[in-house]
Amino acid sequence: DGMLCFEPQEYLACYRDDSNRDFGFGPQEYGYDHNSCREACADYPYFALQSGGWCSCDYSYGNPEDTYPQIDDNDCGEADLDGNRQGGAWANAVYVNNLYEETDDFTYLGCYNDDGNRDFNHGP
Repeated sequence: DGMLCFEPQEYLACYRDDSNRDFGFGPQEYGYDHNSCREACADYPYFALQSGGWCSCDYSYGNPEDTYPQIDDNDCGEADLDGNRQGGAWANAVYVNNLYEETDDFTYLGCYNDDGNRDFNHGP
């Protein structure tokens, strides 16, 4: 049995954000670094840090591209020795979360009302 060696997370790039939030899930509060945010977002394939510690998670990022474009890495703060950034003002430091495990298991939860504001605002 071989042991897999991997980094705890992988910084992808810096992306613009706005008050509608590109990342819609997770703690959505301050006080996180890349390790604690990764753990808080274990159920999601991506997480982001903003403004030095605002942690959020999602299944995708940068959508739509004209609203949440990739921006210069320097907008997401200074990188530490491992290349991790804490994000900036309306700037998400986006990471791949390797704690996330994709699964084919799903459970029907029930039928819920929706309206024009949409309870589910991600996907095609």
